[in-house]
Amino acid sequence: MLFCPDPAVFHPLAEGEQTQVHLSHAEQITDGLNLEGNPMSKGENLGSSCHIDDLRERLATIERTVDNGAYVSGPWQRVIDDLRQVPVGMRAALAEDVGRISRKLHLRHQRYRVSVTAGLCIESFAATLAGVLLALGIVYESNALAIVAMILWVSSFQPLVKVTSGTALGIRYDYVYLFGGIEPRFKTDFGSYLALSPWKRMVFHLSGTVGSPWGAALVAVIADERLRIATGVSWAVFWIVVAINAAAILAGFTRASRIRRFRVAETSGGLAAIEFRSIFRGAE
Repeated sequence: MLFCPDPAVFHPLAEGEQTQVHLSHAEQITDGLNLEGNPMSKGENLGSSCHIDDLRERLATIERTVDNGAYVSGPWQRVIDDLRQVPVGMRAALAEDVGRISRKLHLRHQRYRVSVTAGLCIESFAATLAGVLLALGIVYESNALAIVAMILWVSSFQPLVKVTSGTALGIRYDYVYLFGGIEPRFKTDFGSYLALSPWKRMVFHLSGTVGSPWGAALVAVIADERLRIATGVSWAVFWIVVAINAAAILAGFTRASRIRRFRVAETSGGLAAIEFRSIFRGAE
């Protein structure tokens, strides 16, 4: 769980429905108020309406093609790129629709999933079990038990820390799925994620680089001189994870797309750097 993928994925309308997306939030931008709730000038009102109507129509078109099984890659990424450039209020207005479409797209390729509650229970159980194994390892002077505990903490702390920080920032979650068939990951509600400012999105991804090294370092500190092999292995894992995260951040800044077989946009560090770059492009 050293990496966290870009949560962007989406949703379609049933065949025969009109090209209309549920826009309960977007429709609230009416009655002469701008996205901050202040009165709009006539020109501002018209410009905002045209822009959000265009985004609505593009989302509706994408959703319809997904529902009909005719979607091909490209339009979703383009509309997301455009949404990143509009004011926060407009992204928030379309968050429900973006999240729904993202969820539908993602579900095309994810057959096995569990609820967020079940996922949190599994990760919490793994973290608790690690604590018990570490205690037993110290009592029985077992390096093996301590190393297993370290692996469990490295694996479980990353999602627990990141989901906690995401929830605190206002991000919602849809379900838990297996990334690559083996790694449990929490699927974000992409609309709630995109509605955040780039600063908050950056903090969210940076939090995903903390949990795994913390888990390794904690075992190393607790085991200390009593279990030298476990301590050495834990510090080695700590520095490996730190190096991987640092490489991902650097790759994000240099616009590299991959680090060997890993896509930069599937790593927490890489996504943090990408969001940091967007801040200096003037994104809100």
